[in-house]
Amino acid sequence: MVKDGNGTVIGTLISFANTGAVTFKTSTGYVMTAFLDGTVSGSQFGWPGATCDANGSNPYISIGSANAKRYDRFVSFSAATNTFYAPVVQNASTHIAITQPFTYGIFENTSSTAAGGYTCNGSSGSNNGYPTVKMTPSTLGVPSLSGSPYTFPAPLQLPY
Repeated sequence: MVKDGNGTVIGTLISFANTGAVTFKTSTGYVMTAFLDGTVSGSQFGWPGATCDANGSNPYISIGSANAKRYDRFVSFSAATNTFYAPVVQNASTHIAITQPFTYGIFENTSSTAAGGYTCNGSSGSNNGYPTVKMTPSTLGVPSLSGSPYTFPAPLQLPY
């Protein structure tokens, strides 16, 4: 079991990278990644509007490949909006989401050097990505999170 810095179980370990990234499955079956210091791993998104919050519109998880497949319970995190997003499932029996072409007005990228841990650039264009649905920490099966961007109490504790 993976625990936060308070000893609360947050999930079952799937993988651990030498970068300190811990990928785990939550009690409700979602897969997410956080770092040993408790920070949640950010993703890249294409937003339909002119800002990274897109006036409440959901972004696309941007990956570029056409017809790529992804487990619909693999969660992505927007540092710009401090919100979790999961791909919209297109096949409920297999839990597979498939990328779709989309147009974006602004692009969000994770950054280790930018304030807030992300950049939103004004480039617009087209790409392929997964349409998303917003997720709450409660729905994901993790304890309440604090901060902006979200962080788990640190350090994360791995099984021995």
